[in-house]
This record gives sequence, structure tokens and C-alpha cells, in this order.
Amino acid sequence: MDFCRQLHADPVHFWYAGGTSRMRGEEFHNDHEIMYLFRADGSFLSEGKSVPLHPDMLILIPKECFHNFNFYREEQYLRCRLWLPDVPEWDCLMRQCMDQIRILHAPTPEMTSLFQRLCNMLSDPCSEEEKKLFLRTAAVQLLFMMKNSLNRFSISESRDQNSLIARVLAYVNSCYQSPVSLTETASALYVSTSQLSHCFSRELGISFYQYVLQKRLICAKRLLQSGESAAQAAIQSGFSDYSAFYRAYKKYYGQAPTHPEI
Repeated sequence: MDFCRQLHADPVHFWYAGGTSRMRGEEFHNDHEIMYLFRADGSFLSEGKSVPLHPDMLILIPKECFHNFNFYREEQYLRCRLWLPDVPEWDCLMRQCMDQIRILHAPTPEMTSLFQRLCNMLSDPCSEEEKKLFLRTAAVQLLFMMKNSLNRFSISESRDQNSLIARVLAYVNSCYQSPVSLTETASALYVSTSQLSHCFSRELGISFYQYVLQKRLICAKRLLQSGESAAQAAIQSGFSDYSAFYRAYKKYYGQAPTHPEI
């Protein structure tokens, strides 16, 4: 049964959800993500490699890092997640914990208990303000727990650099801010477009076009937040057509690139 319960307590956003993922098409985020899996069967995909999913698994995903999930039985998928933006007061903790994708296959009992309490809190009869206070406190507490357990996390390892997908990613990541296409990339790597397209979808669970588009949109939002105009953000993130950029940005973020809350 699909469900999604959430709570926002600035600057933290918390979700507790079951069933079909609501994040399809959003494989890059502007915030850091901490995900705990109660139930999952499938694999976690990153630019580094594919990792099998299992219950009681904790995944740390830094902002702007590509990630995707391939589920075998998505109806059984049960998870909770925290989204954390860059917060000056938490900078020291965030830099230590969220510097790269990290996976903890056996979280401590204290971590597991904290995630369970966060989920239970959503249906607790206490006031909304009390829930928000608990969420903020729990987020900081969790960061300290993770910092003290960093040696227990595994790091998402790099793929074989000679593999096709590694070469594709290296090429795209070096030039996505300029016009780049599937055809151009295939030609540069001396493979067919169909071979490249199939490899990309198989290894990352996303099309070449969507990967490049989302990477450009993440870049554009970062530029907008730094003070660039929408027109300059579009050009510098690789969009050759402003109208196409405007439509894509509004569809992805739910607001225009000139929105005052960017």
C-alpha cells in the first residue's frame, strides 16, 4: 500500500513512505539526503557502482550526487529520509558526514531507534511545534551519531575506469555545461549511439538525455542561488535555448527560474 507522510521543520525535511517511489525523475538533489531502509529489495545505483539493497540499511547522499534505485518488488519498499540543506551552524558535521556517498549496512541500535521514533512522531498527538522541535533535534543528534561511526561506513567505490560507463560519465561530466549530445558522445568514445544508450540505461537506470538535463538543472539552480541571472544561469549550465531551459526548470522545480524563493 502506497503512503507518504512528511514534516518540514526549517531547515530539515522528513519523509516516511511506503510503496512506489515518488522521486522518479529526480536523481539529483540540491540538498543532502540521509535515507534509512526498513524494507527494500533491489539495488542502489550511483556513478560509483551498484550496491544491493537490504533492510536496515543507511545511505548518505551528498547534494548534487547522482543516485537511483532499481527495485524488484517496489510495493514492499518502506523507507524514511531526511533532506538537509547547507546550514552554517552544522557545517563542520556536514563536511565530515556528507562529503561523499556512504553506506552503512548495519546501523547502530541508537540510529535505528531514532529513525523509528521519527516515524512514530508523525502520528503522535503532540503539537506541530513540538514535532518540529523534535525533528530539528533528531537531525543534529543523527549527524553526531554518523560522525562517530564514520569508520563503519563503506564508501561507494569507483567503477573500472576503462569500462564504457565510466568513460561516458567522465566525458559528460567534463563538458555538460556546453552543448553535448548522445551522438557527439558516442562519436567521441568510438561506440554506436544504441550501444551507449543501452549501457547508460542498464548501469544507471536513467536515459542519457535525462542525466544530462538534470545535471544542467542542478548547476543552473546553484548559479541562480549565487546571484546569476536566469539567462546567464541557462547559458553557463549548457542550455542553448532559454525557452527550453525555462520549461525544464519549471517542470523539475515547480517554479520559474526567476522565482524569489530560489
